[in-house]
Amino acid sequence: MKTIEIEIESKKYTVNELTVGQVESLHVLIGGFREGDIKEFWNYQVGVISTALLPVYPDMKPEKIRTLRVGDVQTMKNIVKRIMVFSGLIVEEVQAGDPQPGEAQP
Repeated sequence: MKTIEIEIESKKYTVNELTVGQVESLHVLIGGFREGDIKEFWNYQVGVISTALLPVYPDMKPEKIRTLRVGDVQTMKNIVKRIMVFSGLIVEEVQAGDPQPGEAQP
């Protein structure tokens, strides 16, 4: 598990890798967006993961997903992107030089 150390009033504290719920709470706290928009973003992220996992892992309800340690928002977004690409609902960007769909592979 990744950790960081912070210092407050000359005392050192260890911060463990963050859970999904903790990252969600921090996102709401930073502002810049309406809280409803941020909650909608997190409900989407958590919902995608829960929907994908529930058939095989019946305990992976949204409440459980929020307790999992992912560390940061980018990791969470990458997980959701992999699920959505796997589902075919979004198409992963093709890099220059990559074979195009239907193109013969070398």
